[in-house]
Amino acid sequence: MLFEAALEKAARYAAAWSSNEPEQVAGHFAQNGSAVLNAGAPIQGRADIAENYAAPFFRDFPNSNVLVHDFRLSGNHGLFTGMLVAPPYLGMPPVRLLGWEEWTLDDNGLIRASLVWFDHDEHARQVR
Repeated sequence: MLFEAALEKAARYAAAWSSNEPEQVAGHFAQNGSAVLNAGAPIQGRADIAENYAAPFFRDFPNSNVLVHDFRLSGNHGLFTGMLVAPPYLGMPPVRLLGWEEWTLDDNGLIRASLVWFDHDEHARQVR
C-alpha cells in the first residue's frame, strides 16, 4: 500500500469512528478481521466488530469524533494514533480519550488484525 493511500485510509477510519455508525467502522476490516482491545479476547469478523467494538464506544460516547494524531506505515503494518473526543452529554463532562491501534493490513488495504490500546481505567472513569 502506498503511504499516501494509507494516510487516506487513516483519515477515512477516523471519519468512520466519527460517524457513530458501527458498520462504517467494521467496513474498514477484512471480512474475518479481528480487533483485540487491551490484550483482551479477540473480536472476530465485521459483525462482531460492529456490535462489540464500535457500538459500545458509540453508546458510551454519543456524537463523538476521532482525531488522527499520527499514522505510520511499514509494509503491511500500520500504527494509527488518535483521540476520541466527545461533547458533554446528559450532564457528563466532555471526554478526551487517547489510544492507538497496531494494524496488520491485507493485500486490499483492509485491517486483518488490530491491536487496540487505550487507558481502560481512564475510559471507565470518564464513562461514570
